[in-house]
Amino acid sequence: VGWLSALVLLAFHLLGKGYLEIGSWFLMIGGLTSFLAMNFTGSTPFTSPSGVEKEMRRYMPVQALAALAAALIWVTSAFIGV
Repeated sequence: VGWLSALVLLAFHLLGKGYLEIGSWFLMIGGLTSFLAMNFTGSTPFTSPSGVEKEMRRYMPVQALAALAAALIWVTSAFIGV
């Protein structure tokens, strides 16, 4: 869902000018939407607390790394101009 919305923003030229900046926005939007979607994990009676904890332990570091990489690439793109 996040990348689809990023594609819509890209179609309207709202994500930036360079390839690095656009790539960083894709990383950031993907990481943020997956984090927001994870807030609904365990909200049904069919999920177990141990499964929710396992999923969160596995993917929260990936989301944090995606956000950190996106921020670093975004700042770097301002200096490189690519």
